[in-house]
Amino acid sequence: MHVIGFGGAGCKIAIKFSDYTQYEVHLVDKGQEYQLPATNTIEEAEKTAPFFQELVEKIDDDVIFICSGSGITSGAMLAVLESIKHAKITVLYIKPDVAFLNSAAKQRERLVYNVLQQYAHSGAFERLYIFSNPSMASILGELSISEYYDKINSLISGTVHMINYLNNTDSIMSNISPTAETNRISTIGFYDSATATEKYFFDLKNIREKNFYYTFSERTLTEEKNLLNKIATEIKSAGQDELTTVSYSITSTEYENSYVYLVAHTNFVQE
Repeated sequence: MHVIGFGGAGCKIAIKFSDYTQYEVHLVDKGQEYQLPATNTIEEAEKTAPFFQELVEKIDDDVIFICSGSGITSGAMLAVLESIKHAKITVLYIKPDVAFLNSAAKQRERLVYNVLQQYAHSGAFERLYIFSNPSMASILGELSISEYYDKINSLISGTVHMINYLNNTDSIMSNISPTAETNRISTIGFYDSATATEKYFFDLKNIREKNFYYTFSERTLTEEKNLLNKIATEIKSAGQDELTTVSYSITSTEYENSYVYLVAHTNFVQE
């Protein structure tokens, strides 16, 4: 699978995927492997966006495209995405804390955020995952300034990799079916069994589908009694409404600790 990091934030996260052998990582930004020209406006970045022939020729299967939208270089983003439209594209969009953006950056972010959702809604992308820096920081707990982005970037790469792994590994039990064609706007997160709370990387509104990925050690699967009843109770009490379809999978892992990953989908454009 190919991972393309676009822009400063996207490249920093993409580099984290190099820790896993399953991904071939490509970086698109000023001063990177695929170099974007220096520009002064988002309109100029759009007009001068290069066509990366070598990159296009390498992309022959699924692509994870990682980006944020507040920078000037975001003007070239759609041109790069257009050049690889022959691939099955999953976009990871990192929504910054707008409190730290100036007015011009806020406008750029709002524009890119809305355009990517419209593209996903039209089926141009396989999926658009939205992640919010403040939401992820809240999950991680207290962070120093120096570790803030590095911890968030590791959280994104590690969790996305785990979801990919679980989707491509035989489960012990599962009723997860392909996501509805219309539900292409998504996020991921964790379920905390101790507090019965869902913790998402973005506050996704109007959720239409939820997938619970339970991972247990072989020891837990062998020794813990009434585990299925516990899972059933958790899913039923997870605050669903009549418009939300809920599914689950149970997978054995080599990790000693148990984790529950969440993936949520909607067809509703997020404001």
